This record gives sequence, structure tokens and C-alpha cells, in this order.
Amino acid sequence: MNNKIKSFLKSFTLFEIFLITIGITLVTTFSIVFGANPLAICSSVIGIIGVVFIAKGSVIGSVLGIIMSIFYIIVSYINGLYGEVVLYVLVIIPMNILSIIQWFKNVSQDKVTIKVQKTAKKDLIILAIATIIAIPIVYIILKFFNTQSLILSTFSIIISTVGTYLNVKRDKLTFIVFILHNLVVISLWIVTIINIQNLSLIPIIVNSSVNLFSNMYGVINWTKMQKKQNQKGSY
Repeated sequence: MNNKIKSFLKSFTLFEIFLITIGITLVTTFSIVFGANPLAICSSVIGIIGVVFIAKGSVIGSVLGIIMSIFYIIVSYINGLYGEVVLYVLVIIPMNILSIIQWFKNVSQDKVTIKVQKTAKKDLIILAIATIIAIPIVYIILKFFNTQSLILSTFSIIISTVGTYLNVKRDKLTFIVFILHNLVVISLWIVTIINIQNLSLIPIIVNSSVNLFSNMYGVINWTKMQKKQNQKGSY
């Protein structure tokens, strides 16, 4: 057991430790200063750690993603962001469950990281068409529920769904899509905070900002993982 713990701790790079440390420090600091909601704090901290694990190609990232989603759903519902609620209940949580299943089916030779692959061009074309069709549908549904920040909420759902799908497909493109999603979410919560005058939600913006850099790291790390796996003939 001790050897496994030591091996687990040694698997972290200095940059990964930096991302987690600076992320938690910033969230904690802003939480104390602005009196953040405990649910927002939990969602932010778990989210920061989870994204780093996903960037590492570890199944722990998807498990933490499910836990984070529960807290995030509650915070979003309280603040009238019903699009985020729908997104996480119907898409993010189920997709994280699929990601866990995919990890066990496609773990690489090191038994720690997932095998990285490219999504077929045909699947990408279908995904693009489905995305275009889904945009007006999602917009109409969210408008019916009187969702706050309607346009941003619509794009948050669409982009996150695409990114999560690519994560299930084990494609490094997922991180590029999630970088875009981070920018949308940051904008969404800035608008929300301005509208409701609630600075206690700032940790969520900090979370997404840190995740932005974690996803940039994910692109680099998954590219390295893919090259390494190809050299070893792991798939």
C-alpha cells in the first residue's frame, strides 16, 4: 500500500503540483475575502484537481468530475443558470461515467493512463453537423425555462457537450474545445456576478481560469502520451 501511495505521488510533475497548489490557494483566498458559498468552494477545488487528473490521463479525473458536477449543479440552480443544470445532469455526469468505462476498456500498458486516439474524420463531420443543428434547439429550450445569460448558456452547453464527447473518444482535441469552454464559462459567471451583485461566486471564475491553463497542459501532455504509446505499440 505504501509503495502504491509513493508511486502515485511521484507520478505528479512539478507543473501539475503547481497547478493544483496555486488553484486551491487562489480559490481559498478569494473565498475568504468575498465570503464564498461553501458549495461553490467545493465545486471549484474539486474541479481544479479533477481537470489536472484528466490532463494526466487518469480515471480519477472523471470520478472527481462527477463529484464536482453535483456541487456545481446546486450552485447553478440557485443562481438561475438552468442551462448549466441541464448540461451537467444530462450530459456531463453521464459522459463522465462513460469516460470511466472507456478508461478501464482502453488503459495503456502502464495501467495508469488511457490510450489516446484520433477521432475518425467521419465522426468529426457528424459531430459538426449535429452541433449546428443543436444550437437553435438548445437556445429555444433554455429560453422556455427563462435561463439567465441565454446566449452564453447555450454555447456553454454546446461546447461542453462536444468537449466531453471527444473526451469519451479519447481524443486530445477535447482539451482545445474545453479551453474555449473555459472562456465561455468565465464570461458567463462574470455576467452573472454583475447581474446579481454576488461576489461570493468569484471562486468559480478562479476555478475556470486555472482550468484554462490545465487544459492547455492537457493538449501538450496528451500529445506526448500519444507519441509515447505509438512508439511502444500500445494500441
